[in-house]
Amino acid sequence: METKLKAFFAEFGLTIEMEKIKLFEYYYRLLISENEKYNLTAVTGEDEVIVKHFLDSTAVLLYRDLTDLKAVDIGTGAGFPGIPLKIMVPGLEILLLDSIKKRCQFLERVVRELNFKNVVVLNERAENVGQQKLYRENFDLTFSRAVAEVRILLEFHAPLLRVGGEAILFKGPEVDEELKKAETAAKQLGLGLMDVFHYRLPGNFGERSLVVYKKLKTTPENYPRRPGIPEKRPL
Repeated sequence: METKLKAFFAEFGLTIEMEKIKLFEYYYRLLISENEKYNLTAVTGEDEVIVKHFLDSTAVLLYRDLTDLKAVDIGTGAGFPGIPLKIMVPGLEILLLDSIKKRCQFLERVVRELNFKNVVVLNERAENVGQQKLYRENFDLTFSRAVAEVRILLEFHAPLLRVGGEAILFKGPEVDEELKKAETAAKQLGLGLMDVFHYRLPGNFGERSLVVYKKLKTTPENYPRRPGIPEKRPL
């Protein structure tokens, strides 16, 4: 796996040191060995995991530096993009947020065995966390990968971002329609669309994009609405 990791990361335009390669290898072994128990991913082949999960998660590093920032990964699942980003940027302080307890148990094991510092795993819904004083408007960056459509995600992200912070949403290549639908939500939540960054994964794994919103002003206190409402009645 070491050779593949080196080659794929180089093709993607990122440098990876041996100690980080070892962490990715360990993470892969944990992911595969615990997959059936925790139902973590449908993607299990080495090449697919490296490109679709590890590389795709680190695409943020093609766009911007994450050194010494405070981030939250909303709906992290098996730890994407949060764990790969933490491996690549050890100084990143990150909250891994997921509503499914089993996934959080897996993530706690990953954090423990990879000996991460400044990583917190939280088993909770984003709607509840966004209303908690400890977390509200407390993060420089928020991430979500393959969770929901943009207008729904923005209601999860905006309350957690400090003014000036950025929400980074991992999406496919075609996002124009979602962005149009999200215009009202962004305005109500105090966000402004800043950028859409397109990139191509190595091999024949296709194109992706990062949708980036900036927090322009404080989010009204009534957002996020109670659990389930953002999906049922998107802004």
